[in-house]
Amino acid sequence: MIDNLEGKILIAPPKMRDYRFAKTVLYCWKHNVGGAAAVIINRPIKSPTFKEVCRDSGMPPPKNIDAMMWYGGPVGQNMVGLLHSKDMLWTTSNQTTDLAFTLDRKAIEDITKRQPSQYRVCLGMASWNPGQLEDEVNAVPPRHSFESWLVCNYDPFIVFNGDKENLWKHAVEKSVKDSTRFFTDKIFKK
Repeated sequence: MIDNLEGKILIAPPKMRDYRFAKTVLYCWKHNVGGAAAVIINRPIKSPTFKEVCRDSGMPPPKNIDAMMWYGGPVGQNMVGLLHSKDMLWTTSNQTTDLAFTLDRKAIEDITKRQPSQYRVCLGMASWNPGQLEDEVNAVPPRHSFESWLVCNYDPFIVFNGDKENLWKHAVEKSVKDSTRFFTDKIFKK
């Protein structure tokens, strides 16, 4: 059984049932009775560029910034969202995670002037109906265990600074370390 996944990192195996998620790493920014939502953090995209997004949205393209764009997931691929540290908030955040996810044009306008300390500009996101993500993590039939999500604790290095070429591998290693630590702490209590 799993607890709340809000604020966790989700890691998809190579043989994920939905091919769009194979070997992806996601940050889960919402998980409650209404469902779950996350953004993929290891799929950079070349087009559109941040400057093109600004121009197409009627904003003057910034001269001082050209943020990398990321494929956030298959839902709302025409929506631009911002996964960011909470040193800047554009809406009242009821999220209890270390990061916020903002779908607000104002956020995109503002980062051309002043940026949060850490952020990713994403096109689209991933979402699940109530109970759906839990079933996928727990490999409820007809799913198999080899297509279940791995889960690990939030790590700012993985989300923002990790080597994008090897991010999936680093996230898998972190999940294994977290799981091992959980079991050894349980067995060898101080």
